[in-house]
Amino acid sequence: MVPVNHIYGHIFSLFLERNIKEIKFPLVVLTASGGHNDIYLVEQTHHNPSLIKEGQHVF
Repeated sequence: MVPVNHIYGHIFSLFLERNIKEIKFPLVVLTASGGHNDIYLVEQTHHNPSLIKEGQHVF
């Protein structure tokens, strides 16, 4: 078994069907998945996203 942050999977799924050269970084990403409502900063594809705000009430 390999430990995986499933929230990162949601974030990086944005890149699956897009040409990576067309994506302009940095990105601000809102994840809303069950009890995980967070805002992340993605600076590049090879960096882990930085958590900006966490919790049920991110706004």
